[in-house]
Amino acid sequence: MRTSTLFGTSAPAGRQAEDEDIPLLALRRLLAPARGLGGVPIGELEPEPPRRGDVNEAIWAVDRAYHGDDYPTALNALPSLLADACVAFAEAPADARPEAARQLSQAYQLAGTLLIQLRRFDLAHRALDRALDAADTAGDRLVGAASVVSLCWLLLRQGRFDEAEQLAVQTADQIEPSFNHGQPEQTGDLGLADAAGGGRGRPQ
Repeated sequence: MRTSTLFGTSAPAGRQAEDEDIPLLALRRLLAPARGLGGVPIGELEPEPPRRGDVNEAIWAVDRAYHGDDYPTALNALPSLLADACVAFAEAPADARPEAARQLSQAYQLAGTLLIQLRRFDLAHRALDRALDAADTAGDRLVGAASVVSLCWLLLRQGRFDEAEQLAVQTADQIEPSFNHGQPEQTGDLGLADAAGGGRGRPQ
């Protein structure tokens, strides 16, 4: 399905690829910013720090829109969610940084999963790489594993079958719970959907 179909728009054949990227522009600016010398982003906005709980509520809202196949709503909400999640993480005190990093990972994973649906695979890979980095910062393997599910789905869509298999097996070996030593959250609901559905970690 083309992006223009999702948004109920059409474009002349010669300009279709360019016009279809217009709804993604705000998200593209966040995931692939223009940088000058020294790596300084060009025209970077400085949003106000979100209120406590706002990021989590926004994650749930975008997740509901995505699962409801309301891609325009999810896509329109994602740039604000990512910007707020980044600011919340940057401004978080030391004791709140793991939770802020966890939410940042979930926000990036939502972006990556939606971008896979829109067939913007390279941009999706950027988002999922950042989701994995944030999960590592949070020290949360389950949230990280949810991003791996989405990444495996992306690799399958790109025809990278061997890499998808190796990544899935490696991750399963790393997070497989031990019934003698595992934590309750490991032996219960992992909050992962199957790869064909573009799994996401359950918002905390």
